[in-house]
Amino acid sequence: MPERSTPSRKPVTEVDLKGPLGVVQAFKHNDRMVLALSNSGDDALLDRSLGYINGLEGRWGALSGDVIATGVTGPTVALTAALAVIYRPTHPG
Repeated sequence: MPERSTPSRKPVTEVDLKGPLGVVQAFKHNDRMVLALSNSGDDALLDRSLGYINGLEGRWGALSGDVIATGVTGPTVALTAALAVIYRPTHPG
């Protein structure tokens, strides 16, 4: 049985977007959960992203974000894709 790991407590905030990526994204659409799998040039990176999830204790339930990304260098990272809301206060007058 493969050894399970737990997510790192140290946040990773950078992903190298200049090279190939393997990405797994989960989101809700029309009251259904959708799992999007994509890569930009290297199928092995997508395999590593899925392997990262499989290696977590609790697997899918252990994830805190909605995107897993693996680049050629560096660790696989869990990210949260969020919508940016711009607040523009209105001033009377």
